[in-house]
Amino acid sequence: MTNRERVLELILRQPGLTDEQIRRKTGIESHQQVNQICRNLAAQGVVIRRPGQEGLIVNLPIDPARSEEPVSAAPRVVISASWMPRQAEGSILRFDPSSTLIVLPCSGRKVRLYGGSSGRAVLDLLPESLAAELRAARQANMAAVHLDESVLGPALDVYDGTMYQIGRDSIRSLMVSGATVAIISGGYGVVLASESIGVYDQIFRASLWPHGLVGRCLAELARARRIREVVGLMAATTGYAKAFCSAPWGPTRAVLATPEPVRGAMVKAPRALGEALEVLAASHALLSDWRSSDGLSMEVVECRSLTRK
Repeated sequence: MTNRERVLELILRQPGLTDEQIRRKTGIESHQQVNQICRNLAAQGVVIRRPGQEGLIVNLPIDPARSEEPVSAAPRVVISASWMPRQAEGSILRFDPSSTLIVLPCSGRKVRLYGGSSGRAVLDLLPESLAAELRAARQANMAAVHLDESVLGPALDVYDGTMYQIGRDSIRSLMVSGATVAIISGGYGVVLASESIGVYDQIFRASLWPHGLVGRCLAELARARRIREVVGLMAATTGYAKAFCSAPWGPTRAVLATPEPVRGAMVKAPRALGEALEVLAASHALLSDWRSSDGLSMEVVECRSLTRK
């Protein structure tokens, strides 16, 4: 029996298991391998992946006649299209994607792609003077970041770190639901997830984008898209989070959703962010008791409270 067959057979017998529960019950060594199998089964229309009672993604067979339990018996999550009024107390995130800007970090791992973009670029949405400033900074940084634009592909597909490997389909789903998704980029400053980029070799450094350029671009993008809520998903200790929270958001509410600090965060934090994206795409909500497959919780804080510290 192949690993795929073992996973599917278990889902049919025990609907509602998380990827981590499937990994333990099947003995398949890699969580990432189980996650990939489950995501492929969902893409093939064999199973459904959706948030369970504890906010974790669970796997359910599409045909209830093939399982020992009816799919309807699976836990449900109440979906809301508005922000909770007292966000910080419960760390509960709920949003309407049609009026939300989601901001993500780029990744060190990238792949060279051949393919354009069907969407607009950040430069098309910024005021002319700010677009010129971002364009000039990109040009000035080309040599330093080793930018190669001989081939181009959508940013969402070029970035291939753990968060993107797990959350790529979920990001697309959020975009289909109307969310604007922007990425803080070490080589481009800010890009839309759908716009074409090349590859480069540079972690994000605020010094390459002086005078708070990245934050100003994000704030203007939010205004151009008539955004009411902004959600940044990134580790709070990174330069990405500092650039995000220092943006001049004005009256727009901006919150940072960040994994709890933990040993091994270089691996566990991106995985938690990718899994959180799966939940957000499915329910537009993240419950306070949600945990990643590594047991990490997510803290949701307003950027105003962080910048006052």
